[in-house]
Amino acid sequence: MNDTNNKNNNPSKPVDKQAFVQDNKPATNGEVYFANYQKNRDKMAEKIYASSYEGKTKVAKPKPKADAEGSTQLFDSSAVASASSKAGRGMANAMPRNSSPKKTAAKTEGPHPGDRPISRYKSSLSPKNANERINSKKITSDNMANNFRRENTGNSREEQRARRRAKRALRRSQPNYLKQLLISVISIVLVTALLSGIGIGCINDVLAINGNDEEVIVTVPENASTSDIIKLLKDAKLIHNKSFCKFFSGFRGYTKSKYQSGVYYLSTDMGLEGMLDEIKGNNQYTSQETVSLSFPEGWTVQQMMDKLVKNEVIESNKKFLNSLNFEYNYSFLTDSKEVVTQLEGFMFPDTYEFFIGESASSVIRKFLDNFKKKWTTEYQQRADALGMSVNEIVTIASIIEKEAGSSEQMAGVSAVIHNRLKRSVDYPYIQCDSTSNYVTKYITELVGSGKESKYKKYYDTAEKTGLPSGPICNPGEEAIAAALYPDETLNALYFNHDDSGKIYYASNEVDFARNLEEAKKVNEELSAQYY
Repeated sequence: MNDTNNKNNNPSKPVDKQAFVQDNKPATNGEVYFANYQKNRDKMAEKIYASSYEGKTKVAKPKPKADAEGSTQLFDSSAVASASSKAGRGMANAMPRNSSPKKTAAKTEGPHPGDRPISRYKSSLSPKNANERINSKKITSDNMANNFRRENTGNSREEQRARRRAKRALRRSQPNYLKQLLISVISIVLVTALLSGIGIGCINDVLAINGNDEEVIVTVPENASTSDIIKLLKDAKLIHNKSFCKFFSGFRGYTKSKYQSGVYYLSTDMGLEGMLDEIKGNNQYTSQETVSLSFPEGWTVQQMMDKLVKNEVIESNKKFLNSLNFEYNYSFLTDSKEVVTQLEGFMFPDTYEFFIGESASSVIRKFLDNFKKKWTTEYQQRADALGMSVNEIVTIASIIEKEAGSSEQMAGVSAVIHNRLKRSVDYPYIQCDSTSNYVTKYITELVGSGKESKYKKYYDTAEKTGLPSGPICNPGEEAIAAALYPDETLNALYFNHDDSGKIYYASNEVDFARNLEEAKKVNEELSAQYY
């Protein structure tokens, strides 16, 4: 009997049909199949039982015991149920439903725990019942494993969703080191690039490594501080980092520097210090070479500008003209819109020394500073006594400079002008030819042809009553003195010259006409002698 059981327990060998008999009859195919199924099921149950307690409290393996009829049972149903409940698994769920066989008495000795005697099924399972049971339930070992897995993992979808949510939450709570590393690398690259760009910009601002010679016009107001000038440079895009330039200028001692107002032509290749020095007046030249220039009395702004450009003191007329429109902080300059330029009459004629390539603002300031020195307190007191402004005195002096043939004639010409101004009701117009010539010749050169006509009503004393709106040239010191101190003994209201330079005075129109005829004869005689 033991040999037969051992042979049948080998799953690799077919079961001997003759070994399974009921009432001395050979076992059918269904009966044999079901018997094999029972054996496989028991083995699987043992494995499930063992795996349920792996690593946990060991429970003694149940021993087979005989029932009341003397048949041997491999598993005690109460012990299995108790063990299954402790493991959190139902042993009954590991078995196919309604498949528990009835316990029958076995006439044999106790079998091996892994074997279940076939004789116990003889009285309860007929071939017909076995086949029907197998066909109706279609029990397989895979079904049993799946049933057991479902019982232990939970069947409800809500539990499955909860587990998935818990897993996702766990993943979120755990640090993503790869992501953090990637963010750190990108941050380092961006910060490095930013700092590199800032550093290069700061270096360029100071050292002008990548600077160019493209000039930008910068207008510096009066009393501008270093911080104000750096802001102007930043607005003009001549520097990149304003904060660094402020720090560097303070480090280099520019904080308390005094700067000259004016119009400056600056470029990035000068560097921060070069631009600041240019505005300070310490670096208004492209070289250390200087040139000494003399400007005669009576020259206009246009004539002086041409000479400065010719001698390379100023690069171009355009730069000089742009600087003419700047509002220089000198009390004697007028802000009238009727004058073609506020500097005419105040660029004092003298001898000056300039640097080659000096800025136009610096050049103009030299002329204005010289005029300020020449205009003494005595001159101001005399102008106040006459009831005239500095602009009016210089305007009279500019006419004297153009009309007088010599310095000896200046006081007389000044007397005629003052006499006419005093008798403005009878003689509203001064009618000096030099004023009309200034419009047609010099103003045209400054503003361009066709634009000078609007200034005629402001300068031509044949059309404008009283004095012109501004000087017509830059008078010298003698002409200014003559304008302040006219010949008070001369009551003339007219004057004229012949070609030899002789001046004729008249107090009425009859005498003036006679003087004109006499001057004409002298001119004819001089012309005959010449030819």
